[in-house]
Amino acid sequence: MPQRLVLWTFVLISTLLLHLHAQEQPPPPPEIEQAPSTPEAVPPTETPPDAASQPLEQEAAEAETQAADETSTGFAKAPERLETFGHSIFNEVMATGSQALSGSVYPQYSIGPGDEIIISIWGAVEQNYKLEVDRSGEINIPQVGRLLLTGVILKDLEEKVRRRLSASYSGIRRDQSQSDTYVDVSLGKLRMIQVYVVGEVHKPGAYMVNSTITGLDALYQAGGPTLQGSLRNIALLRNEKKIATMDFYQFILEGQKGKNVRLENQDVIHVPPPGPEVILKGQLHRPAKYELRPDEGLRRLLEIAGGLVPESYAELVQIERIIEYRERLVLDLNLSQLLLSDEDFPLQDGDQITISKIPDTYANAVAIEGYVKRPGIYQLPPGMTLEDLISKSGDIFPEAYLGRANLVRTHPDLTKELIPLHLGKALQGDPAHNLTLEPLDKITVYSIHTFGDDQFVTIDGLVRQPGRFALLEGMYLQDLIVLAGGLQEAAHKLKAEIARTDPSTATFKRPVQLFEATISDIYEIGPDRPDDFALQNRDAVFIRPNPDFELQQYVTIQGQVHFPGRYALASRSERLTDLIQRAGNFKENAYFEGFRFSRGNQSIGINLKDALQNPGGTEDLILQSGDRINIPQKPATVEVKGAVYLPRTLLFRPHEGVDQYLERSGGLSKNADRGGTYFILPNGEFLRPRKFLFWRLWPKMIPGIQIIVPT
Repeated sequence: MPQRLVLWTFVLISTLLLHLHAQEQPPPPPEIEQAPSTPEAVPPTETPPDAASQPLEQEAAEAETQAADETSTGFAKAPERLETFGHSIFNEVMATGSQALSGSVYPQYSIGPGDEIIISIWGAVEQNYKLEVDRSGEINIPQVGRLLLTGVILKDLEEKVRRRLSASYSGIRRDQSQSDTYVDVSLGKLRMIQVYVVGEVHKPGAYMVNSTITGLDALYQAGGPTLQGSLRNIALLRNEKKIATMDFYQFILEGQKGKNVRLENQDVIHVPPPGPEVILKGQLHRPAKYELRPDEGLRRLLEIAGGLVPESYAELVQIERIIEYRERLVLDLNLSQLLLSDEDFPLQDGDQITISKIPDTYANAVAIEGYVKRPGIYQLPPGMTLEDLISKSGDIFPEAYLGRANLVRTHPDLTKELIPLHLGKALQGDPAHNLTLEPLDKITVYSIHTFGDDQFVTIDGLVRQPGRFALLEGMYLQDLIVLAGGLQEAAHKLKAEIARTDPSTATFKRPVQLFEATISDIYEIGPDRPDDFALQNRDAVFIRPNPDFELQQYVTIQGQVHFPGRYALASRSERLTDLIQRAGNFKENAYFEGFRFSRGNQSIGINLKDALQNPGGTEDLILQSGDRINIPQKPATVEVKGAVYLPRTLLFRPHEGVDQYLERSGGLSKNADRGGTYFILPNGEFLRPRKFLFWRLWPKMIPGIQIIVPT
């Protein structure tokens, strides 16, 4: 008994917990009702003919659609993505938004309440009036009176106003040649009317427009029919009676506005659902979905679609038809016979007409390519041979390879066979090679250069245009030098080195052979060339520089010498002291301590006094091209920079040391690092004070030195 009680208690607690857990779970999201698929949801783009170019996701979706169609009909059926013909004319209106519309005022325009009449009088009397036609259809002309204008058309308006004014103005007469007062009458603001656009349009509703608007204008204002709306049976209702039917196809295809009548107040434009719709696809000018009138069949449909294109296959046109909402059928139609007869083929709502393309292959042709003068496709008459085809194609080129040509034959089952032929024997009429051709045969004629690599030689070094050149028959080393623009001035004109790789003589240990050949910069052709070197394929020629030739090397010396300027080095061993002597030696005020020697972007510290005392020693450098030498005039100042109160340039005083110059510059500032003070000598060298025990030994001050106190 206790065990059973425990068991029932456990079951009760478990049930209670499950119930509480279920209450804590959030309710499932409400199911979203899927909008039914409509033609509007299908992008108006034609399915690309090459299915392999579609993205993988699209291919998968199409495969699912095809699988579903196979289940229901037994055959794969590609999804249609053709646009509905005529609706694109409203695309720009929907993209940019409707604009306020106003039509042109035509001569038969009937004046009514709300119209503004502008009357201008000039001559003996000058007056201007802007008068609105009131609800009774009249205008009140000041000092003249009321004038009834309702029902008067625009072309008669001016004459009616003129007659009324002539009763009050003696200068206004019917014969204007006898008038001294003239009248001009025009329309100002036109009356507004309210019209309704309803049915299958993008923006149904009531619109206030001026009284010149037509039904076509109002339809544009409403964004045009939707894809569920008709383009061919648009009704214009006036006083609840249909007074006109608009067919947009007449306007799109022929530019005829047809029954595009002017609207009146309270007119209604009604766009109903479309009539029978068919899909026309394949090889024609305008594949699309079309709406048909009850009396239109396949002939009229082809006219609307622009007719067939030259590639259309008219012998067999397929029509897919839905029968009584229960099954699909496929009808085969010989369009050629239909077009030759006086009959038409009636169409039904939902029909899909497919016009195929004629095959790309030629039933009576052969092709030839390669080294013939006019390659291409040729008609195949009965009994044509390979020799006949080559003659018809203008014969072969001189470089054509006679030892072989290939014939690819396509059999009726579209398998291909390769038949090698001896072209030379075929041209001699050998029946074993001059075969009789069959439809779709393709012949390839090769060149003597087809089966070999291009032959070339290279030249490198001191020629004007080094590089790779084609190896021509009878080509020698001197010919290659000429092709390369000739030798440069600094070239070694006694010999050239040639590296040769010959597969017939190369060995593992010595794959490359080296040769030396004499060369010259004389390019004149003589009676013979006994010493010239005959070139072979892949020869590599190297023209070395003349070891004894060197262009002038220049150095520059400036400052306190007698002849400063630019000097050409006389030899590769010319030294600093040699250049100073060539420059006329130093002037009396030359400052040796400020001597500077620069090479490239670097300054080289040289003890000039030691160089002058020991010519050829270590301080007497050998000069190089681009060296720059400067000997300044002896300065009379010392410059103090950095963390002093008054950085400046001071006169040099021989008896003063560093402390005196710092004191003359205002002394050290609060953030000065006295221990880090350093010096720049006149020759550009860097110098720090020496230390001895606890003392810092300042250098001797000389003219031109810089004292720099860091922070």
